[in-house]
Amino acid sequence: MAEWIQEWDWQYQEYQKIPKNNHSQINHSWYLLMEQRLLSLQDILGMIISVEKEI
Repeated sequence: MAEWIQEWDWQYQEYQKIPKNNHSQINHSWYLLMEQRLLSLQDILGMIISVEKEI
């Protein structure tokens, strides 16, 4: 989870460096891979919930 957060933060910081009026934002990996990253987060949170239920 910590690794996922670090990667998200790093990519988002890089994304924020692009001027808002620049169309390059929609071509940045943070934007392009958002769905994949959110699905990964969903999997991670699902595993955490499963472990918590077992405790």
